[in-house]
Amino acid sequence: MVGLVSQFLFLPALTFLLILITTPPPSVALGLILVAACPGGNISNFITHRAGGNSALSVSMTAFATVGAIFLTPLNIAFWGSLYAPTRALLKATQIDPVSVAITVGFMLILPLVLGVWLNHSKPGFTARIRKPLQWLSMTIFVAFILVAIGANWANFLNLAGTIVALVILHNAIALGTGFTLATLARVSPFDRRAITIETGI
Repeated sequence: MVGLVSQFLFLPALTFLLILITTPPPSVALGLILVAACPGGNISNFITHRAGGNSALSVSMTAFATVGAIFLTPLNIAFWGSLYAPTRALLKATQIDPVSVAITVGFMLILPLVLGVWLNHSKPGFTARIRKPLQWLSMTIFVAFILVAIGANWANFLNLAGTIVALVILHNAIALGTGFTLATLARVSPFDRRAITIETGI
């Protein structure tokens, strides 16, 4: 509960405050809101495991956040995006098909998570053998995705690089700080706090 409140309530609210203070271009502001409204995904489980946090808690948070994101992500984007006039105009010009979003979330997040839990339960020996290679494969795919996204938007990236880099660093610090602070206030163990911090931050 602490992790989900941190992820879907406090992080979007603090992101909106960051936007009000820094007044970035509308597309960048909406991008920050979008990032804050999305669940961490499977990469957070890998990072939590590598950081020595509670991997089981991280996977559970990802599962609940992924299912909840079908409703909470569009709700957070619409709510926080409509409160800021420049992003409100972008939202009016953008059409989002909820069925398409649900299908994409299902194939990208829910299906791999369910298959992973099922395989780990039914074939523990097999999953133990493929765990390490798949962890590195997932990290490679993640890095490749970032590089492809930057490459496809290189001109925009160069135009906004200074603003983007500063905002990304600040936004990441806010996300990690939110998870850490709420977990500390809730007095969870350091083991669990690390998972909540990373899950919110990613």
